[in-house]
Amino acid sequence: MTLLEQVKTMLGISGIDKDALLNLLCDNVTAQVKTYCRISDVSDAGLQGLMADMAVNRYRARGYGQEAAPK
Repeated sequence: MTLLEQVKTMLGISGIDKDALLNLLCDNVTAQVKTYCRISDVSDAGLQGLMADMAVNRYRARGYGQEAAPK
């Protein structure tokens, strides 16, 4: 499962109308993790999960959509 697919699943988004924004968030998170950790490969499953969480948190915190955190 790609990072984008993980983020969409976690947010409950099934369409493609928000893909551009979500891809931007995924790219930004990926770049930050690579820079912070000084690595070039982020394909590890653990890092993918962390980056998905980071992208979802940013999406919700910045008010990009109405998808709320699960209660």
